[in-house]
Amino acid sequence: MKFQIIEPRKLNDAWPTVGPLLNKAVSLSNHKLTIDDLKQHCDVGIYLCWAVIDDGQIIAAVTSRIIDYPQSKALSMDFVGGSRMREWLPLAVAELKKHARRNECTSFEAYGRRAWEKWLKPYGWKPTEMTYEMDLTDG
Repeated sequence: MKFQIIEPRKLNDAWPTVGPLLNKAVSLSNHKLTIDDLKQHCDVGIYLCWAVIDDGQIIAAVTSRIIDYPQSKALSMDFVGGSRMREWLPLAVAELKKHARRNECTSFEAYGRRAWEKWLKPYGWKPTEMTYEMDLTDG
């Protein structure tokens, strides 16, 4: 099993598999972006798209981006989709931490549903805040 970046020049070939894996997570973003927006952001390097590959098949995908705060940098894991996470999450966390350190990030962030806590807690993650949102499009 491998966890690796899908090079932007190879993303078009992988997208028919990767896009549907990420689409459920994107659809939970409350209309902030679409799967097509995510693809465009991956194409230009705003997001990196990572694949979990087992026996030559992509079984999961993750996106990351670097957030440049005024006092520090963080690696953000934004969208995750696929299967068999119990098997590949340790590999993904290790590789993403290496990527974060190579890019001088001092923290690693993730966005997700409350259920993510059970998956991330064993790796030293802790919830730091809740996000509240109000829809202003209703008039």
